[in-house]
Amino acid sequence: MNQFLSLIKRFSISIALLITLPLLTYAQSVEDLLDSGARKAQQGDFEEAMSSFNRALEIEPKNAFAYYYLGTLKGRFMNDMAAAVNYFDKAIEIDPEYTLAYNNRGNAFKNLGDFYNAKLDYTKAIEIDPNYDIAYYNRGIVKRKIGDLKGADSDYTKAISIDPANSIFYNNRANVRYEMNDYDAALDDYDMAIKINPKYLQAYNNRGSVRNKLGDHNGAILDYNQIIQIDSKKAIYYYNRASIKSQSLLDYLGAISDFNKSISLDSNYYKAYNNRGNAKRRSGDIEGAIRDFDKAVELNPRYSLAYFNRGSAKQQLGDSIGSCSDYALADKLADKSFSRWIRSETFYWCSW
Repeated sequence: MNQFLSLIKRFSISIALLITLPLLTYAQSVEDLLDSGARKAQQGDFEEAMSSFNRALEIEPKNAFAYYYLGTLKGRFMNDMAAAVNYFDKAIEIDPEYTLAYNNRGNAFKNLGDFYNAKLDYTKAIEIDPNYDIAYYNRGIVKRKIGDLKGADSDYTKAISIDPANSIFYNNRANVRYEMNDYDAALDDYDMAIKINPKYLQAYNNRGSVRNKLGDHNGAILDYNQIIQIDSKKAIYYYNRASIKSQSLLDYLGAISDFNKSISLDSNYYKAYNNRGNAKRRSGDIEGAIRDFDKAVELNPRYSLAYFNRGSAKQQLGDSIGSCSDYALADKLADKSFSRWIRSETFYWCSW
């Protein structure tokens, strides 16, 4: 059961369903069934896991742990959040002080988009156990989703005060502080997250974004260099580094090299084709740029930005008919704001 429980705990800390090994004091047959169910879930045999947990309930109908495990199985492994809520309801009905069940029902509500009830459950878990750091963390997530950034910051701060060695707490508080335009505080939190976990890729990625926004483009490149040193198999990391090279450092050849690598790792990455096309166009390779824009719209026929960029490249070649045709397609697919911008930028060329 330990591996099953360990996986559930990690999932909860990344905003999902937490399970911790309760102290089982029931008859050995019930304990054996719960242990068997946990092993079956770990092995991916969900039907047998369900059967074991249900047989435990046949022996002991008021076993809150069995309902809790069923809720976790439904939510964590089978992605059936509505069923998970029902099982957690029963666990809480049997044991109204079951903090883990409140927390996990909150996670199920959150995954269903019911942030109101998710927040209520996290708050109840905290009322029962004021030192329940994960419940503060999860409530912070929900508060951020509903736009209560100050409340989210407060909850993350409380979680950090309980567990100051949790890098995820710092990273999430940094995200909130970034959204509150407190960039220095955000950088401090990303620094702390990385200090605690030097291989925390998301924290490097987020810190790189903030550094780039603040004009520290070389610092941002260093963060993406570190990410790629840790994990060289993710297309998005090369894409992010290439975007900074192209847009901020005007290093188009370096950007093209990174976009090449990104595309080699994900041949369907239409945004990488689009941005490589921009880098090629700015470096003077107009025909190569058009081929990349062609590929971008082939992969995503509703990608208005790629049509606009292809129109710009064709305009550079003096192809008024082709460029205006692409601008018209971009305008048709764009949202209202982008559409207005397209028309203002191309008014004299295409006579809208």
